[in-house]
Amino acid sequence: MRNPALENLNTKIAAGRVALATGIFFNDPLMTEQLSLMDFDLVWIDLEHTGHSVDALRGLLQAVDVAGKVSMVRVADTNPATIKPILELAPGAVIFPLINTKADAELAISSCRYPPAGIRGYGPLRAQKYWTVPMEEYIRDVEKCFWRVIQIETEEGVNNLDDILSVPGIDSVVVGPNDLSASAGLLGQYRHPKVLKMMDTIAEKCNSHHIPFGVALGYNEDNLNDWIRRGASWLEVGCDLTYIADGANAVIKGVKNLLHKAGKNSD
Repeated sequence: MRNPALENLNTKIAAGRVALATGIFFNDPLMTEQLSLMDFDLVWIDLEHTGHSVDALRGLLQAVDVAGKVSMVRVADTNPATIKPILELAPGAVIFPLINTKADAELAISSCRYPPAGIRGYGPLRAQKYWTVPMEEYIRDVEKCFWRVIQIETEEGVNNLDDILSVPGIDSVVVGPNDLSASAGLLGQYRHPKVLKMMDTIAEKCNSHHIPFGVALGYNEDNLNDWIRRGASWLEVGCDLTYIADGANAVIKGVKNLLHKAGKNSD
């Protein structure tokens, strides 16, 4: 059993190229499919802040798969019972938020692995292509078919990062700039020296452990340049909500400019 999209992503990153990701908040397979067909490598579907149902998530994952891209699902927590039905839908990556300690990371990774390596219960559905893949083949290849991503977004997580990254099975790290800055009492101040130092530390430790890392921050050239300099392997550069707002605002601004030139007023 293979995941060609993830294999392509791994090859791209191994060659030193940077992958691009987009965020998905809408519960709409059409929007997800449209963005997946664009030149993104990863499609980040957020459950932590949306509460999408498992049924809704299935449709979004199907839309990403049609486009041949890697789906990423950020789960709400590290509760194995919550994560289990999401794993059965075969996302290309699972993102675990608020990993602050080695124990947090161990629980997250363990929930993704079958015994004896972990505690995942056996009952794959879509993950085993509805049992059309032989059980032996599925078990042999399942670890290669999705990424296990931990999110570092607190001072505590940064301070414990060497211990966290010693946990086997972590495929990538993602930085959460908002919560990271908030943990230092500096919410949204990404360029504050203290926040920049924490971000530099995350990058340095990931590089020393040879673990690819990414960041979710939207489109801002200064911030993106920082992460390019740090050696990020993937960048989440925006989401469906911001694309709609940016596009609508650009149209409104353009039309109002035309009306102003014509001596008209739309206000």
